[in-house]
Amino acid sequence: MKFWIPLLLAAAAVLPSAASDGLSARDLAARLAEGERVALVDIRSNGEFSANHIPGAMNMPARVLDARRLPSSRPLVVYGDGLGRHDARAVAESLRAEGRDNIEWLRGGLAAWESAGRATTKAAGFDTDSVPGITYNNLVRSGGRDMVVMDIRTPQAAPAPEPGTFGVASDGPALTDLGSLVPQARVVRPADGAGEDGTGFAPQADGGGAGVPRVQPDEDLIVIVDDGDGSGEDLARSLRAAGNRRVVVLTGGETILRREGRPGLERQGMGAQEVEGPPEEGGNE
Repeated sequence: MKFWIPLLLAAAAVLPSAASDGLSARDLAARLAEGERVALVDIRSNGEFSANHIPGAMNMPARVLDARRLPSSRPLVVYGDGLGRHDARAVAESLRAEGRDNIEWLRGGLAAWESAGRATTKAAGFDTDSVPGITYNNLVRSGGRDMVVMDIRTPQAAPAPEPGTFGVASDGPALTDLGSLVPQARVVRPADGAGEDGTGFAPQADGGGAGVPRVQPDEDLIVIVDDGDGSGEDLARSLRAAGNRRVVVLTGGETILRREGRPGLERQGMGAQEVEGPPEEGGNE
């Protein structure tokens, strides 16, 4: 699947993004370089903040954020991880509703900042680069806003008829309809005849023909959906290694989609694998 990575990382986007407001990593870096006294507010957990954040940021997790503790004399820029767990846009809008002005949010969060090659406080040294996941609940709650969903699932074959019966083998159960699940997302999938341009993927129902929409980390979150077998992690690692840090894999893949987020046992071979249900978390920024 590496043949379509260069297209995803191209500099310009060919389709308009839904991220029509917010501050880009490039614009924030320019303002900081000019010496503007911007107050950066990291709404992730204390542990996430300690491991890595934008230099100079203060940590105030979204669940305990108190507007009274925020600087009032400087413009504020709120950011989360950009991986679907924290909704910086909603936090900024909430603060505005409380009467605070001069508040912006960083599109794509820390992941977009890192994708732009900007400095963070992450300690130098060996990095295992574990692939982040997104839960079923967070995916559904987002509605697919500012997302490109990469569908690498394969249809499941139905079992062969029992010997001595007149049953007829047929295709397996239909895959979960991602277009209905996340209607605001751009869903792309492998398609027969779509590889002539070197991508192997095509937009799923928008009539756009072969190819994948080019993805800007500060505009769209890439969500990879696999069969629940971990195959999406290799693709995610390749994309992240190529420079786009704003990539996640749906935890549980098609298995969790069929269960609509509910936990349960999924039979695999001679054993059974526990599939965990997702916790309640934040949004998509």
